[in-house]
Amino acid sequence: LGFVLLYYIFLFFQSWTKFHMHTKSATTSHGPSLTAVKYGQAGGKLGLTGDRTVGNMMEQAIPFVLALWLYAWVVDVQHGAILGWCWLVARAAYPFVFYRGIPFLLLSTVPGYLILFYMYYAIGAKIL
Repeated sequence: LGFVLLYYIFLFFQSWTKFHMHTKSATTSHGPSLTAVKYGQAGGKLGLTGDRTVGNMMEQAIPFVLALWLYAWVVDVQHGAILGWCWLVARAAYPFVFYRGIPFLLLSTVPGYLILFYMYYAIGAKIL
């Protein structure tokens, strides 16, 4: 439930960034079209943040869901739930730290990767 909720929050954030940037640029006499903001470079840093937030969530979705299910099935359900929520908290920080750039971005990505690596290691150790 938490994963799906965060996924949709990120999708709405992505749309909001595009409409916000379009509205902001429309105050000038010859601002870019909504298409240029939504699909081009006219969305600026905020538009890029929205795009990368959704893109990164989608890139991490399959490894996360697979690790979560396997960990809960093979290792421990309750500990898997705690790790899953920790991963979601790290992922929820992504749009804020992406906007700030490196090294702040690492505050979201590194904990997420460490959680996934730990889960896959524990799964492998339990199976082997």
